[in-house]
Amino acid sequence: MRCRLLRLLTGVYFKRESFETSRALAHEMLALAETLPESPETLGWALYWVVQHALTERDWATVHHYWERLWSMYPCHEDFELHIQIHYLAGYIPWERQPPDWRERAVREAFQQPDLLVRQSPLSAYSEELTLRGDYEKARLVCLEEVQLARQLDDPIRVGSALVTQLFIAIQQGELESAEALLHELRQLDLQVGRFADTLLWLEGHWRLRRGEPEQALQAALELVARHLPYDRPHELGGAWDLAALAAIAQGDLPTALRYAENALDARRQQEDAYRLHFSKTHYYGIRAMLQPDPEAAQALEACLVFWQEREARPWQANTLYYLAHAYKALGDLPRAKSALEEAIQLNQAMGRQIALQQCRALADEMATF
Repeated sequence: MRCRLLRLLTGVYFKRESFETSRALAHEMLALAETLPESPETLGWALYWVVQHALTERDWATVHHYWERLWSMYPCHEDFELHIQIHYLAGYIPWERQPPDWRERAVREAFQQPDLLVRQSPLSAYSEELTLRGDYEKARLVCLEEVQLARQLDDPIRVGSALVTQLFIAIQQGELESAEALLHELRQLDLQVGRFADTLLWLEGHWRLRRGEPEQALQAALELVARHLPYDRPHELGGAWDLAALAAIAQGDLPTALRYAENALDARRQQEDAYRLHFSKTHYYGIRAMLQPDPEAAQALEACLVFWQEREARPWQANTLYYLAHAYKALGDLPRAKSALEEAIQLNQAMGRQIALQQCRALADEMATF
């Protein structure tokens, strides 16, 4: 009974991103499970949460230490929810690359189960992975399935989560009218559930930025900062400061953009999440590179690029290459600047990121005059 309670509490604190508390609960659960007869319900879930935390924090020593024991429980058809979660984590193990259809297979397996809730989790994980990789068309189709399934479950929060991903994709691809319609739909949904207000304001800021309204985007970003600053919300603060930095770039105020980006980086460093830390690192060093010749910024951006390439995160590869083009241009290395920009253009074109593509082409036109 105590193991089950610890499992529930760990999940609650993890979803709230109170990682220090949830990590401690996971290890307490594991210590207790080690004293009980081995079963998926006790040891399986304890190992899962310990490994999940270690992966989130990129604590590879802990992942290595516990992964084989967790993996030995797969397949786990007596607890199919745990089976799906192990399958999901396995796709993140970098030294044992899974086949490209790894999470797609998790979806297929889940859809063989009668429980609709079991089907929802792998769909959400799959759309998250596809979005991070920039496979937006496939992610959009998965989101449509998520919405359909969530409506069958009469679960407006899950409907909203899938619509948020659709909205993010529409913004990334420059489909601003579709994004506006999704914003309206989500605002109406939020009146019922009261769950998405901060996320919607953040996405509205990005939407306005791409509409050429940096003042309104900055207003949204700073409102979010004011909401999150009194609380321990490093992820939300980091995202708000990143948005503020991008708005300041669009206004042509690079010194202010750098100050905002530094605030974002400070927030991310509190969070122990390598992905989110690299979101802000990419912007911070990119802005430094835009301000003046900065060899250290160029080197840091090259390290960011390797990070994104290893994770096949194509949107962030493209963002980093765009910043690298600025960095190399400032350092007087036009051949490398043009090469980085050409690669960014190819990536953005393949993903359908029309506004990012326009930015890259504008920089290419500028460099063509040199």
